[in-house]
Amino acid sequence: MHRLPERYDYSVETDESSLGETAPPSPDLQAHLDQPVARVRTYPVRLPEDELSDFIVEVHASTLKRCRAKLASAIVAGFSLAELLLGIGMLGLGATASAIIGGIAIGSARGIAFYVVVPPLAVGCIVSYAFLRQNVVRNIKPIIDEVIRDLPDPDKTT
Repeated sequence: MHRLPERYDYSVETDESSLGETAPPSPDLQAHLDQPVARVRTYPVRLPEDELSDFIVEVHASTLKRCRAKLASAIVAGFSLAELLLGIGMLGLGATASAIIGGIAIGSARGIAFYVVVPPLAVGCIVSYAFLRQNVVRNIKPIIDEVIRDLPDPDKTT
């Protein structure tokens, strides 16, 4: 860090022949300094508590690109069949619970629909959801393992 000198030595040179003309003379102002001038400003910065003991870990750009590509392939866009089955299953269980609370007789057409047809369909949808969801988790686990293996572990980095 350079400090500014205590005293500046200025010299001004003018062209005496141009004093009689209408245009004002242009002075040549020069500062003679022993060292280059540098201005430094410092500000106090408060870091959050979790960043006080933080450190930087270097990661190659190719590693980040590879990890991002793997994670991007794992993103499921749109509304999946598993969520649709879960919604239908919960709707069916809710309809059966509402029929019980509403006191619908089992011998009526509504009773047969709500007590005989809807519960097995709802349970079937929920079981199908569980199997589809398990497949999604099983398919994404190798991708997660590869990304964790590629990225450096900050707990083991010093």
